[in-house]
Amino acid sequence: MQEETKKSFDFAAELIRQVLTLSTAVITLTISASNYIFKEAPAEARYLMILAWGLFLAAILFGLLGLMSLTGNLEHPGTENGAPKTPTIYNPASRVLIGASLVGFFAAILVSILFGYAANFCPPATRGCLCRALL
Repeated sequence: MQEETKKSFDFAAELIRQVLTLSTAVITLTISASNYIFKEAPAEARYLMILAWGLFLAAILFGLLGLMSLTGNLEHPGTENGAPKTPTIYNPASRVLIGASLVGFFAAILVSILFGYAANFCPPATRGCLCRALL
């Protein structure tokens, strides 16, 4: 296998590991601090954080499946017209799984930011209307 192909698999795997690490860290920190996070947050905003946790978990799940797909593609890339295929990170299954992991991660970050805005910048008098408009 060529050096460029090896590096591409290494970089793809490292990207997935970074998403896994960051997602796990954010879930751990926000759950650990949930007493403080949810203390002043309106009920509508709490659902945003729960949604963010679900999206982070989805990013972790798709990331793990993406790593497994990369590993399987590296070991058994398949055949085409009777000839063995060259392993590539552009395998459709790998692309979908890694893409789903990245989309889930960035969506979770966006929802977390929306939660932070709704929890901190909605004044108590207008909290219901503003938070409903935000959601």
